[in-house]
Amino acid sequence: MGSKKIIKKIFRKYGFELHSVRINRPVRLRKKILRRINNNQPALSWNELQNHALKQGKEYWASVIENISPNSWNELQILARIIAHHIHDHNIFEQLLAHHDPLLSLPRMQDNEKHFIGKGAGTGSLQVYRKVVIENAPYFEKIYRNESLGLRKNQWFYTTINPHLDSSVIQAPKLVHVCRGQKLTALYFEYIDITLPTKAEALEICANKSKYFYAMDQTVYATTPSIFYNFAISYGYSSGVAGILRMFDSDRSKFESFRLMEETVKKNKKCFCHGDLSVVNLSSQNHVIDFDESGIYPFGFDTAKVLIGYLQPKSVDEIKLYIENQFKTFVDITEWEEFLFATCLFSFVFSCKDGKHSDLKKELFEMLTVQHRKILNKRQ
Repeated sequence: MGSKKIIKKIFRKYGFELHSVRINRPVRLRKKILRRINNNQPALSWNELQNHALKQGKEYWASVIENISPNSWNELQILARIIAHHIHDHNIFEQLLAHHDPLLSLPRMQDNEKHFIGKGAGTGSLQVYRKVVIENAPYFEKIYRNESLGLRKNQWFYTTINPHLDSSVIQAPKLVHVCRGQKLTALYFEYIDITLPTKAEALEICANKSKYFYAMDQTVYATTPSIFYNFAISYGYSSGVAGILRMFDSDRSKFESFRLMEETVKKNKKCFCHGDLSVVNLSSQNHVIDFDESGIYPFGFDTAKVLIGYLQPKSVDEIKLYIENQFKTFVDITEWEEFLFATCLFSFVFSCKDGKHSDLKKELFEMLTVQHRKILNKRQ
């Protein structure tokens, strides 16, 4: 059962349901809010949440709330999202964290200056974020499992990469506080009010950032652990590969051909990549946030992710035109074919997350098949 169905089922069992309400803004919006079924009143307390579970005979959920086991990360995520997105109670949220990890000691915060903000994806963080005030300064709070790769990547980025970045080109928010418990770690970043770029601006910003990363001194990350070179386990890429597997389910030879292309790209020249450049992680003031998916990947990884997400090309010619306009005079001519191939392969992967066939995907795969033969012949 998916998390959405679980959440709806829990709401109904506890005597709550979601209602759609209209918000008066320049653009007409509708928002889902949680209401009690009986008296249409919002919110419920921590004790009520436990009592409702017990009264409904749901000992399982009561035990999850009371004492979450080390293996119940998914249940922790579900309950945290319920609290953050529907109940909006910071005391209950902090009690949930304390139940899961009694050794996690959060910094003292101003109670009237806590706000749940944004939504996210991925597997390593709790996917519940807060803006909090500590000692009169605003911070962005993000909670991780101690063993998560996203936490390791953040710590690696802030100790290895960030000190060498030119602030006139790219600025990452400062990592100010690290609170580590037995199971969870809370990171507190400098809170930045960023101005989100348009999609067209995002494409331009991404190209400029990618060029800057490509030109960085590679000795900066010469001793980086090998796991940070594995782009195949990044959140967006792995879901794209799963989609390719579904697409080629009736013709596994094509999936094997894709895997051979992937191995070829792994031999390309690599550089630091953000791993998840998107409008929500970029700012028109040179700020870039969220380095959970960063790593040392083949050049073209970042470009492909933004290209598919925001250029939304209809043909391979559109993809090649963008790449040529942005990078033809930048990339060394001896590396151009391999860079073009890598960027198109990553574009193919990121476009396949839905697992459905389309003319663009078919055209991309056909082009990659031809280019792959050329690159293999060149390397022989």
